[in-house]
Amino acid sequence: MRTIALSNLSILSTSLFRGPRAAWERAQAAGFDALKINPLRGWTARRIRKARIPVVAFEAPWRFSFLESLSWAKQGEVRALLIDPLLFGYQGADRRAREYARSFPDIVGVDCPPDYIGDFVSVEETDAQKRPNPVALLNSQVPILFDTWHIRGYSDHENLLLALKEKGRIKAIDVQSRELTDWILLLKNSTVGPLVRQLAVLSSLPQEVSASVELHPFHIKPLAKYFEMSREEVLAAIQYSVRYALK
Repeated sequence: MRTIALSNLSILSTSLFRGPRAAWERAQAAGFDALKINPLRGWTARRIRKARIPVVAFEAPWRFSFLESLSWAKQGEVRALLIDPLLFGYQGADRRAREYARSFPDIVGVDCPPDYIGDFVSVEETDAQKRPNPVALLNSQVPILFDTWHIRGYSDHENLLLALKEKGRIKAIDVQSRELTDWILLLKNSTVGPLVRQLAVLSSLPQEVSASVELHPFHIKPLAKYFEMSREEVLAAIQYSVRYALK
């Protein structure tokens, strides 16, 4: 059976203020099999191991210095100036991610620098901001983390998905959307919408390819209101819907 994980960023208030153990308890209660880890403050490898969290993947820091955050802000990612130092830090986030690489063997490491040491599977994310040339992405020999949201930055993203699948390049999936409508359609078991179409294609990947849900934490409350559910019921419903779509 395919492993369905939850990103620690999806439940950010729990992850940041209550730590790994509370985040894992919340994910487990919603039916998730594991977590995907971003190097948040306080999320040391030691605390993750102590909480007995199954980890399927981790991400290297998005940016490694304030100057890099500033560069991204100038390109339109203004929130980088706030998010990077507050949620992650720079040297601390890099140190924590390096600990993940050494501490959790046989997991997926996303966009890691070449000097990260460990028995992890190094993958490139399908992110048009980081890798604007789709031909170079397709022809690279590095395994792929397929992100259902970031792939949309490429003009011909549907054919790119098919090509990456045919080449056997996809080693992990991030189920992500920044459009609330995508999650509503998924939870309604609709057959339309870009996210639903993507998952239909991805469902044919081997069961060994894990999927991590990256739900924007600000989407949980409006989804709960729309479906008249509790926030915990929303997480459980998304877990079930993604699992069903990728079975």
